[in-house]
Amino acid sequence: MAGLVGVATRQTASPEAFGRALARLRHLDSFQSDVRAEGERFRLGATYRPESPPQSADAGEITVVVYGDPLEKAPGWRVASASALAARVRERGTPALFDLDGSFLVAAVDRQRGVIEVVNDRTASIPLVYATGPLGTAFAPEAKALFGLTGLAPKLDGAASVAFVNCGYPVGDRTQFEGVRLLTPGSVLTLDLNEASASVRTYWKLSFAPRKMSEREAARGLYETALDSYRGAFADDPQTTHLLLTGGYDSRMLLGLGEREGHLPDKAMTWGSHGDVPLSDVDIARRLADAAGVDFQFLRYDADTLPAHAERWTEISELTSDNAGNFIVGPDFLAQEAGPADVILIGDQTVGPGGLPVDVEDAAVSITKVPRDGLLPAFRSVLTPSGATHAAGEYRAQIRDLAAGFASHDPKDAQDAFYFHLYVYRWLLAG
Repeated sequence: MAGLVGVATRQTASPEAFGRALARLRHLDSFQSDVRAEGERFRLGATYRPESPPQSADAGEITVVVYGDPLEKAPGWRVASASALAARVRERGTPALFDLDGSFLVAAVDRQRGVIEVVNDRTASIPLVYATGPLGTAFAPEAKALFGLTGLAPKLDGAASVAFVNCGYPVGDRTQFEGVRLLTPGSVLTLDLNEASASVRTYWKLSFAPRKMSEREAARGLYETALDSYRGAFADDPQTTHLLLTGGYDSRMLLGLGEREGHLPDKAMTWGSHGDVPLSDVDIARRLADAAGVDFQFLRYDADTLPAHAERWTEISELTSDNAGNFIVGPDFLAQEAGPADVILIGDQTVGPGGLPVDVEDAAVSITKVPRDGLLPAFRSVLTPSGATHAAGEYRAQIRDLAAGFASHDPKDAQDAFYFHLYVYRWLLAG
């Protein structure tokens, strides 16, 4: 996966080791890599798609590297330039970045303070993992780029594996590798260049403000929020925009917003094993696209392609989720079948979870589909009684630890928080 890579070493930084780390992320032949900032004991660079390179700028002792599209909402949606962000950080430090929207990672090298600080967006939409080992501390979009830089030996994280088999993804900030953590939403990762160590602080939490609203007021609020988000996607006037149109309410809302805005996507697409079943998702999506005057493309796949793609996708995704569709089609399905796009609009999940849980445990069950006892029946059936007890305890402890950090423990608020931290952050945005 493309993304930012940085390292703080305990000895002189090795350009060759850093080059190998960048190369491990070039999963497509078109990917490029380069170094954006360096010193005796640190390196900061990126592997990236040529159509969306990172931006970098200097402001005195500050170097800022921007991956993605940080958005400033006022006045009007616009993409913040690297030079503007570097000036902000020089004046006020990384807290000057906390009001940004959009999908981004911003890395700031402060040579005077001797730190690299990485700020992600409030949904952690671009994955970043980090680890510390005998050689130093590093971050990257995938764990495989970390081991050569840090000297940390790859070792399976047992608790993360229990969660993966149980609910389809690790929980919280765990990865499949012991000692490798995922940067959580709305966080700042700090690398101390003198100590070659790492620390993390959170600058934003999903919060809840009780409001008495009529059904009409709630619908209006949802509409205005979705419309604002749609406008933000077009802030830098992308040349090519695709919409993943399933025919469901989430993606058809995006299509309707595009029609309302007079800024429709260039192409709508859906996928599946058959494209000609009446009243199927594909049929409904095609009719919706035709009605809006948007070109439609059906992307065909079926389980027969699983053996051809599963091994490569497992290696690239590092088992961040067990999404069967990803394993069937491989990592470059959309690019190969539909062509490149500057923006891909995805409807999941515009509306969010439903139902009224009775307590926090019920809220977790409603999102993960794992029973209160902590194990799926199929998982329990392959374990010994003592093994099942241990695995269930491991899983329940991870869910409790996650919930302990929620801003509210009202069951409905907890359900929304679980939805954000598990379904959106760990499932939907995995890899």
